[in-house]
Amino acid sequence: MLVFCPVKFNSKAFALEPNDLVYENKVYCAATIDDDFDGSSVIVLLDKNISELNKIHNKEFFGDVNIESIEDLSAVANPEKSFFNKEDFRQTLLLRLPQNDKETVLQVIEELELIEGIKYAGVNSNYASTRMSNDILYYDEDYSDFNDYIWPFEKIQLQEAWAKTTTL
Repeated sequence: MLVFCPVKFNSKAFALEPNDLVYENKVYCAATIDDDFDGSSVIVLLDKNISELNKIHNKEFFGDVNIESIEDLSAVANPEKSFFNKEDFRQTLLLRLPQNDKETVLQVIEELELIEGIKYAGVNSNYASTRMSNDILYYDEDYSDFNDYIWPFEKIQLQEAWAKTTTL
């Protein structure tokens, strides 16, 4: 199977075999068994040459890794209405493993790091934000109309949402 990939070489484009693709530099996971992470899943960031919006990847792509399910965390419900920069897009997947064991997760990451087309494989960690909103209506009880504004914040659990969306 030939893949057409434009390559600038003497002002011509050549058809390359899939194994001839130039992949991005890898980023390696530095997690240890002592870190706090989920023992039943791995996060995978695919190389831009492999990534496509809403592309479905089968388990065979991941070699001998025993995978229960694959979830595309970068999936878009209405791709025809979405605006994204194809050059910067990297598909992000959550691989669920059949067992809950941190040691197995670290071994799986080592195996995934050897696969061409995977830019990064790492642990699935939860981080808590220590940041707060800078919106005066959010926290300033001295604000004269505070009581008119605070109830919707509590109703939609704004503090919890703020912590989740500002973690990285």
